[in-house]
Amino acid sequence: MGRREELEQHGWVLKFTAKEPQLSEFIRMYEELGMEVLLEPMEEDPGQCQACYGCSLDEYKVVFTRPRQREEGVETQ
Repeated sequence: MGRREELEQHGWVLKFTAKEPQLSEFIRMYEELGMEVLLEPMEEDPGQCQACYGCSLDEYKVVFTRPRQREEGVETQ
């Protein structure tokens, strides 16, 4: 099982791939909407065009979100 499948089994939804400064803006927006945000490194895929990313994959993050999990023992309204 790949990392993406593992995350999806835990409720994470793949949104998009981005780099700064847009990345911070989207993180803030999703958190304000009450979502959890998870950033994963972008992995090189031999079948995918790398030209779009300028061969600097380390600058990009894959964004996953899920509804904020209720903390145990904490009542939500």
